[in-house]
Amino acid sequence: MAVTLSIIVPAYNVEKYLPQCIESMCAIKRPDIEIILVDDGATDSTGEICDRYAQKDERIKVIHKENQGVSAARNSGLRIATGKWIGFVDGDDCLQENFEENVLSHLDDAYNICIFQYDTLDEQGRKGHFSSEILPDVLEKEQIKQIQKGFLNVDDKEYRPYKTSPLYYIALWNKFYQRSFIEECGQMIPETTPWGEDFVFNFALFSKVEKIKIIKESGYIYRIQSGSISNSYRKDAMHYFKMMIKELYSLVKEENEMRNYLYLYTIRQFLYTSQRSIFNKDNPDCFRERKQEFLRYRNQKFVEHAVRRMDGKQFRPSVRVGVYLLKYRCFFLLDCMYRLKNRG
Repeated sequence: MAVTLSIIVPAYNVEKYLPQCIESMCAIKRPDIEIILVDDGATDSTGEICDRYAQKDERIKVIHKENQGVSAARNSGLRIATGKWIGFVDGDDCLQENFEENVLSHLDDAYNICIFQYDTLDEQGRKGHFSSEILPDVLEKEQIKQIQKGFLNVDDKEYRPYKTSPLYYIALWNKFYQRSFIEECGQMIPETTPWGEDFVFNFALFSKVEKIKIIKESGYIYRIQSGSISNSYRKDAMHYFKMMIKELYSLVKEENEMRNYLYLYTIRQFLYTSQRSIFNKDNPDCFRERKQEFLRYRNQKFVEHAVRRMDGKQFRPSVRVGVYLLKYRCFFLLDCMYRLKNRG
């Protein structure tokens, strides 16, 4: 039987959540799916759990590999996937009980990408719901272009009619991609950075897709972890920022409107990342060391070029202060501003 859907699950030290994740996929009754579990060199019982479920369900395939990060794990699954459609599930998340009815039944071969809604679950058990009801049933080429601009500048006026949770467009796990489309684009998930790889992957595919189907039903439960990379101090955050931006510049090579938006994104992301690293209250470095790191990245050619080419008026007023201070390398004032903000 031909496989209609391949679900790829990168799993690293998620023994606490993985059984629920796998069982939510095994609950799908259709025989024409394959579940690819990628044990990314886990040091807990993740690998054993994968093997145990594979013995119970012949639709499950398991890859054991050394730890190389979530992108490499997903790409390992992509390389062996045989389904017409590709989906991703994180090992600490799970599918909704009605996933088959609400999502799978709406797949349409006329579209290269289908996006569905999702719910969230935080560590206190509080639930949230992110809706796409504001969107049309189908996104056409011009609408997709406006959304791409929104990827790079959330303040863009033309993006406002399509604005929903940032994760809605960026995440991998609330989408189905036609495998043939991914192959035609020649796009794998970037492995050079552990941050923003899903952003880069979707930005690249959105550049080439003609139409996107919007599924109005929810099919996924995203678990919010307070200790995730995006929420905690990381010494190497600015390096990851640089790697992600380089990936984006490789996709937008010409000096055009989208490139101008990329300049805005470079500045915004510099401020966002430095706030959570250089200016983070948990950063143990002294003032001089933090200033040196700030200037080392501020003086990078791609940052300087973005500063010179950006139109600061396109940022909302609350962001412009930081943009101005970054432009003129006012480290002390930025340090004071973000340290006060981080305390709050």
